[in-house]
Amino acid sequence: MEAAAQRIKADTNVFVAIDTVSLIPDFIEKSIETNYDAHAGEFETSTTLANRENCVVKERIKKPKIKLPESKYTKIGLKETGPKISWAFRTKEISETGVIGDPTKASKEKGEAAWKLAIERLADLLTELDRMKF
Repeated sequence: MEAAAQRIKADTNVFVAIDTVSLIPDFIEKSIETNYDAHAGEFETSTTLANRENCVVKERIKKPKIKLPESKYTKIGLKETGPKISWAFRTKEISETGVIGDPTKASKEKGEAAWKLAIERLADLLTELDRMKF
């Protein structure tokens, strides 16, 4: 994604943002309990409950067993910190359900709070960009 963003910037000279989750790290640190939350887990299930609740099959929500490679550098998830690499994987290699995280800790309230803060900060970013000269 970053390489594509760089190419778009080089070809068109437009500002390209590719990661809005990074606008709310304080919310994630405070509100998301699952360290390895990455796909269809606590965060994504919460935000989906908040804006498309009908798409969540609640009776299928369960905490999966996660199998990560035994390396201190192959961390995964929104809250993982420290030295790490980005690495390619298929979700079925890590989780029998395809979920990476704990959707049992999700709530509509967490999702609503995440969306509210992300939208406020994105609006602030757009206001700043409008004032900037490129």
